[in-house]
Amino acid sequence: GVAPTSSTDGVLSTMKTGGSGSFGNLFDLRKHPRSPGIIVESLDFYTDVTKKITVEVWTTEGSAIGALYPDARWEMISKVTLAGAGKGVFTSIPASQFKSVEISDSVTTRGFLVILTTPDLRYSPHEKGEHPGDDEYGIIAHDSNIAVTSGDGVGSFPYRSKKRGILTKFRAWNGAVHYKVLPG
Repeated sequence: GVAPTSSTDGVLSTMKTGGSGSFGNLFDLRKHPRSPGIIVESLDFYTDVTKKITVEVWTTEGSAIGALYPDARWEMISKVTLAGAGKGVFTSIPASQFKSVEISDSVTTRGFLVILTTPDLRYSPHEKGEHPGDDEYGIIAHDSNIAVTSGDGVGSFPYRSKKRGILTKFRAWNGAVHYKVLPG
C-alpha cells in the first residue's frame, strides 16, 4: 500500500494471507457513522500469479451479499488486463482504469464484486466477525471512515448468482481500498 499523502487520502488494507481462491469475491464497504463519506478511487486485489490477468470490478448500492447478479443495479467500474504482482503483495488497479464511486450518507453500504477471467484471485476463509455480535459476514478491516466486510467467493466467470454451487460462503477479500475523504 501507499502511505496517505494528506489527511484527506486513505488506504484501508485487509489481510493477504490467501488460503483459498477462485475467480472472484463479493464483499461490502460500509461508511463509518461519523465519517463524512468517501470516494473509492481504486482497489488492490491479491493474486499469487505474475502472468497477465483480466480483472473486472462491479458495484451496487446496498449489500452484495445475496444480491442478484447480473442485474441492472450493478455497474462495471473497471476492466483491465495487467500482470499480477505475485505472491505476498497486492496487485493494484490503476486509478486511471477505475471509475470512482461514492460511499456517503445517501449510500452508506456499497457492494463490490472483484472478478478475474481465470481462477487466480486469492481470498481467505472467514468464519466469524472480529467484533462481538458480528455474524460470519462481519468486519474484516476498518478505519475511521470505512469498514470492509467478509463476503462470498465466486467460483465461475462469468458469474451468475442463480447458478447453484457457484458461491463459497464466508470468504474474506484480500485487498486494499484507495480513497479520498469527502469534505466534512
